[in-house]
Amino acid sequence: MARSGGSTASEPRHARSRLDAACFGPNGTWIAQDINGFAREWCCGFGAEDPSYRVIPSLWEPFISLRLRPPRLLRLQQAGILRPFDVATVLWPAGFLLSQYLGADEAMCGWLKGRTVLELGAGVGAPSIAAAACGAWVMTTDGAPRAVVLAAANAVDNGVNLETRRFDWNSDAHVHELRAAMPRGGFDVILGAALMFETWQDRFWGLVKGLTHQGSSIVLCHTHGVLSPPRNLALRVEGRVDPERLLGA
Repeated sequence: MARSGGSTASEPRHARSRLDAACFGPNGTWIAQDINGFAREWCCGFGAEDPSYRVIPSLWEPFISLRLRPPRLLRLQQAGILRPFDVATVLWPAGFLLSQYLGADEAMCGWLKGRTVLELGAGVGAPSIAAAACGAWVMTTDGAPRAVVLAAANAVDNGVNLETRRFDWNSDAHVHELRAAMPRGGFDVILGAALMFETWQDRFWGLVKGLTHQGSSIVLCHTHGVLSPPRNLALRVEGRVDPERLLGA
């Protein structure tokens, strides 16, 4: 890891070629400084314990870092300057929060170990990689081929194994292929960030039901406005999930 090497608050933005976005605020000034010899990537990675995550999405950054449980630091490629406003290849707030929920807590990380996990709409793959780093077997899916490639590359960069595939849940052929490839009995955990679950119709809840088993956990994260999940959320998957609202999420 690179050391800070005496960087100052006046360091120009063009010097960011090997730095992380969390080191900079909206006006280009430093948010985090190297303290007591900490490596710059750790100091400047995004973490829930400091306000730097508020600059997510960092639309122009080709790389970002996420701090999970020490010493786990995820370094993720984004399309960055090549596709600065591409939903599928940029880490969005819901994906950041879901990866923190999964990988920053020791108890949750221990719970994931050995479980089978499916992520829908994975984008750059942050939650999938966080789960895999905890010892889960993870299938990572997205409808955009470029996102599937990017998630696979990020998994390799972070030393974890993911099963990646393109999945369009509006395609009957894709649904059939996914069900054929899923673990026997269904997935233990389904993950989704910013999937707008409040708009899902019966087809999508039926899909979730068909990919799970009794006792599966479905973890959906959304950060846009105040959402009210359907009152019959549990009924839609026949009691296979107990809805839980996390305050502040």
